[in-house]
Amino acid sequence: MAEIIHRELDPQKSLIKLIIWDVDGTLYQSSPDIAEQYRNANKMLFKKCFPERSEEELLQKFLRMKAQTKSSTQALSNMGCGSLVEVEYQLEQYLDTKKSIHPDEKLVAFFSRLSQNYPIRHWAVRNGFTESTIERLLSIGFEKGFGGSYGPFEKVIGTFDTYNVAKPSQLIFDDLLHMSGVPAHTILSVGDRVDIELTPAKKLGMQTALVTYGKPAEKNKDVDSIIQTPYEIEPVLQ
Repeated sequence: MAEIIHRELDPQKSLIKLIIWDVDGTLYQSSPDIAEQYRNANKMLFKKCFPERSEEELLQKFLRMKAQTKSSTQALSNMGCGSLVEVEYQLEQYLDTKKSIHPDEKLVAFFSRLSQNYPIRHWAVRNGFTESTIERLLSIGFEKGFGGSYGPFEKVIGTFDTYNVAKPSQLIFDDLLHMSGVPAHTILSVGDRVDIELTPAKKLGMQTALVTYGKPAEKNKDVDSIIQTPYEIEPVLQ
C-alpha cells in the first residue's frame, strides 16, 4: 500500500486506461446531514415494514445484517422490506440529498484538467439508482454531455437498476471488467470503503485507491494507494 509521493508527473507514462469512481464519500465527503437523513429513512422504513416490532430490536438486526451484506439497502431487503429496487425506491422518498450535495466548481475544473491531460476514461458506479446517481453528479456541477456522459464520466451506473445487486457483488465488477475491454491491471478502482469498492476490484487484478478525507486507514492487501481526496489521484496514475 503506497502513500502518495510528490514527484514530477508525466501523463504519457500512465498505464491506467480506466478509472472506476465511487460517488458517495468519494467524489465528495459524506456529511453528517446525509448520514442523519439515511438514519431517519431507515427508521421510517422499519416502522412501515414491521409496525409491531420495537425500533431497538429492528436496529440490532439491521446492524447485524449490514455487517454481513456490506450494504444498508441489501440489509433492509434481506430483512423482508422488499427487493433491492423496492427498498431503494422507498428510501429515496425520505432523502433530499440536493440540500447536502453542493456545487463544487473546483472539483469540476480538476476533472476537466485531468481529462485533458490524461488519455483515461472515467466511469461513475454507485450503489443506488442510475437516475439518482446522475442527480448527484449534476448537483456537483458536472454537465450532461453526449452519449449519456456527465462531465468526464462516459458511463454512469447505478448498481440497483443495472444489476439488481449491490457492491461488493463480484458480478458487478466482473461485468465492469468485461465492458471495459482493457486488461484488469490497467483499471483503477477508487472508493472510500475497502470491502465495498476495492476488495472485489483487487480480486480481478485491478489497481485500487482508497479515499480517506483524513480518516485513519490501516494497511490492507487490497489497497494499493491511499489518497485524502480526489485531487491527489495524479501520482497514483504514474
